[in-house]
Amino acid sequence: MFHATRAAIRDRGPGIDSYDQVPGWLKEMGSVWEEVGAKDVFVPVGPWEKGDRKKRIIGEMNRQNVLRLVPAFRPLLLAYGYFDETVDKCRE
Repeated sequence: MFHATRAAIRDRGPGIDSYDQVPGWLKEMGSVWEEVGAKDVFVPVGPWEKGDRKKRIIGEMNRQNVLRLVPAFRPLLLAYGYFDETVDKCRE
């Protein structure tokens, strides 16, 4: 579902792919920011992290956020050409 959503957003304009340009944009602003860079961060989505209670809680909270986000994709995917049945199946 997320690949389909990304494709639908990309079809509306190139903005979704500009995240890698953000550090450059911030640097262009001058000395407003003390430190500018990019970093990959592991964010658990689901409570299956073993042995680390904090990561399990964060993972469960992120899972709940993702599940709440899925219905918001529905109008976008329908406008992109997906059928009701296909979109609804992804929500299950």
